[in-house]
Amino acid sequence: MEVPFSIRQWLIEPQLNKVSGPTGSFSIEPRTMKVLVLLAQETPGVVTREQIMDVVWEGSIVTEHSLTIAISDLRKIFGDDPKSPAVIETIRGVGYRLIAPVVEGSAVAPSRVDIAQTPTLSVPHQGDGIALASTPPGSRIPREAVWGIALLALLVIAAGFFFWPSQDHLAIQKIQPLTTMAGVELSPVFSPDSRRVAFVAFPDTGGIADIFIKQMGANTPVRFTDERGAELLPTWSPDGQFIIYQAYGQTGCALYKKPSFGGSSMKLREISCQLSGMSWSPAGNAFVLSMYDGDLGANRLYEMSLEDYELLPITTPTAPINGDLSPRFSPDGQNLAFLRNIDGVTQDLYLINWQEIEVEPLRLTHDEVQITGFDWAADGEAMVFASRREEQNGIWYMELKKPNQPTLIRAISVEDPGSVALAPSGKQLIYTDWTFDVNIWRKSLSNETSVLQPALVSTRTDFHPHISSRGKVAFISSRTGTNEVWVSDLDGNNVFQVTSLSSKSTRHPVWSPDGTMIAFDSHSNGHTDIFVVDAEGGMPRQITTEKSRDVRPTWSRDGQQVYFSSNRTGAWQLWKYSLIDETVTQVTEGGGTVGWETQAGDKILYIKYDSTGVWEKSFEDGSERLLLNADPSFISLAGNHVYYIAPMNSVSSYSIMRYDLNNQDTEKVAVIPNKPYNFFSRWGFAISPDEQWLYVSQIDKSESDLMLTE
Repeated sequence: MEVPFSIRQWLIEPQLNKVSGPTGSFSIEPRTMKVLVLLAQETPGVVTREQIMDVVWEGSIVTEHSLTIAISDLRKIFGDDPKSPAVIETIRGVGYRLIAPVVEGSAVAPSRVDIAQTPTLSVPHQGDGIALASTPPGSRIPREAVWGIALLALLVIAAGFFFWPSQDHLAIQKIQPLTTMAGVELSPVFSPDSRRVAFVAFPDTGGIADIFIKQMGANTPVRFTDERGAELLPTWSPDGQFIIYQAYGQTGCALYKKPSFGGSSMKLREISCQLSGMSWSPAGNAFVLSMYDGDLGANRLYEMSLEDYELLPITTPTAPINGDLSPRFSPDGQNLAFLRNIDGVTQDLYLINWQEIEVEPLRLTHDEVQITGFDWAADGEAMVFASRREEQNGIWYMELKKPNQPTLIRAISVEDPGSVALAPSGKQLIYTDWTFDVNIWRKSLSNETSVLQPALVSTRTDFHPHISSRGKVAFISSRTGTNEVWVSDLDGNNVFQVTSLSSKSTRHPVWSPDGTMIAFDSHSNGHTDIFVVDAEGGMPRQITTEKSRDVRPTWSRDGQQVYFSSNRTGAWQLWKYSLIDETVTQVTEGGGTVGWETQAGDKILYIKYDSTGVWEKSFEDGSERLLLNADPSFISLAGNHVYYIAPMNSVSSYSIMRYDLNNQDTEKVAVIPNKPYNFFSRWGFAISPDEQWLYVSQIDKSESDLMLTE
């Protein structure tokens, strides 16, 4: 179709790559015109995305994002709303079709304006600069008009100095506490009218989490939930009348819906406990959540039907990606932003066009740091996020048209910046201000009257203790500004630094059976690998090199192999590396995140990512079984005994249990007043090889308040 044709009030001239209508004349990209012509030829039929790509981009190596841009440009010209289209309709999962009549020739006058005398405009594309208006060939502009235009331009530029927003409008002008409760407050989210804030609070008494709501201007937050389990992830309905939240109980997890001004809650459905964020679209017709998929071994985004609450997967992250988290709809509902967890340590912001969710997500940031929260600006043209980019903990403002140029608007002097929330009104921002101190404590298991005593204490974070057969402690500390492996005596004396990797994350040190080597995992080059290092120091040896997340090393009893967990096949499984012939072998098929070889060497004990308990697999016949129920974050193997923390039965103390692998008996061996440190996936629980000492990482101070800014 090379001849002109009309769509509604618009004249299409394919040979000129020109679209003219009520708001002017637009020069469009040749391929964008080809897309429009192809749709017009098939109207009212559906044209698949594959057909369009084959015809328009034949022989070119491009993604379907190019097609999405072309459709978006056409909709902007036609003033077409993708949610209630009058020109181009998206057929979800298939392609597009023209639903407006197509008339060959200029049957419909495009505008009362004389198109021939109207300057043409270029539609900007991603990466383009400002498009300059052009004059139709053969026409001339009088000199007086030129001077008039120049004078007008100068006036506009001058006015810009007075009225155009400067960088100062990004700065936080006023800060005051929104909450001052004793304990930890996090996950703030504004109501749609910006008048209320829902948040999660953990009391300092060691209790479980509840959701609170605070009216802006009121002094005291009101408890919104008071269930027996923990309530997390509050998500407002678009009209502010309801909140959907996750209830985390001893028997599992579920989603509940409750009126935001009080009333009875309604259970919507059972759900995986591994949720990482939810979002309700502004139009109220879509609800998206991040949930763990055992087959993928990662969190993925799902759309949940608000009628029958069934789940439809949206994203399919593959190894080495560790999951898609924290979905948030843009204010107009056109886009869905989320965090793609690259390897459990670093995240980047990604964007999905909600009308084109089958298209590969667009990556916005390339910082490879941890992003702990983000939100949309009120106009949908920018975002704020909390991260440690450029080695600065803080809150950053990023315009979508310039995603590589974020501006630091608030520095936060903590190791992990808190979550952030922007008011829909665009006038206020909330962030989480953390204060915490983590140290390593120990308790004698041979003395029933002994109490926890400090073993390794500093002003920085000390965690992940592991005890050697030679009476040394390996642990992770941030004393130099980055996490490194350190070693000390059992009582905390003679401390020295073993590694100097300056990695974004080094964790999980474990001693070899003879106490001469330490294995650990560390993040670099976009993925996490297993290393071994001499206990006296020196250059660490990297033993895994896959572009995946390889974590949680443990040693075989003979010290010749290192077990570790990896998502290299898409799901978390146990693997082992031979230090003799440098071969790597998969150990489990049904999942595994950390494993311990038994003293006899005939079995492997391990835990799984999305379940509680300790599992056992026989090397002889390959059989596996659930051995005992236990908190998977706090397990240690010493001799023929498995030490673990019993499932929570008190908020004031925790029981240390010992399971005998020989006679399969269980007994309580100690009670500790506080649960060991488990924030941010950091384990802190170890038993000495002689079974005389218990070491734990303990949060000696942990508080956070929500700070309200103007």
